[in-house]
Amino acid sequence: MTVRLDCGRVHSIPGLVDRLGSLLEREDLPSPPEELAAALEEDPRGICLWLERAQCLCSTLGPYGEELLDRLLAASRGPGPLRVHLSFEESEDPSDC
Repeated sequence: MTVRLDCGRVHSIPGLVDRLGSLLEREDLPSPPEELAAALEEDPRGICLWLERAQCLCSTLGPYGEELLDRLLAASRGPGPLRVHLSFEESEDPSDC
């Protein structure tokens, strides 16, 4: 099963990548969003840890986090391996965060 999470501008939230890294309990996560998405996709153990800690992420991401958590949990109950794709879009308007 593949889940594509279009999380909008969440990467512009201060500390988001660091927060994801701590949720995965890894110190070697790369910081660019595309590399982070690849790291999550290649590490099933990380995905499991992330699912377990996704509730913590919701408070950081607000509505984005709630949608992300809902989709991840729904996908984790589906058939086949769970593959997650994160996509990000740039925004120059700080109010979009």
